[in-house]
Parts: sequence; C-alpha cells; structure tokens
Amino acid sequence: MEYTVKMTWDDEAGVWVAVCDELPIALESESVDELIAHVTGAAPELLELGGKPAEAVLVFVASRTAAIA
Repeated sequence: MEYTVKMTWDDEAGVWVAVCDELPIALESESVDELIAHVTGAAPELLELGGKPAEAVLVFVASRTAAIA
C-alpha cells in the first residue's frame, strides 16, 4: 500500500512537520532528512497497531512557503 506523507515547514516553531491522512502520525524535526528517518522508523509499528501490513511505500511531499517583499 502507498501512503503520502506531507511535510510542511512551521516557521513559528522552526521545524518541519510530517502528517499523513492514512496514518496516525504527527512528527517534527529540524531537517527534512531527519524527519524522513523518523517517519520511516515509526511507520511499520503504526501500521501494525492499526491492523495493516507493516510493509508500505511512503511518498514524501515537502512544501515551504516564503513571503517575497
């Protein structure tokens, strides 16, 4: 199964935040690479707890907005 993990920059907190509509996940980290590692590590256990097969494809989508003056 494929799951899309959305990563967005929280300017106020200074961290990247990852959420996934299909998984009960909400993690944060200072870098995208660290965040991907956290999500990849947590996903199999969360899938098993939800009664789903632990093997999955995670698709990461990152977005960051900036104001231009």
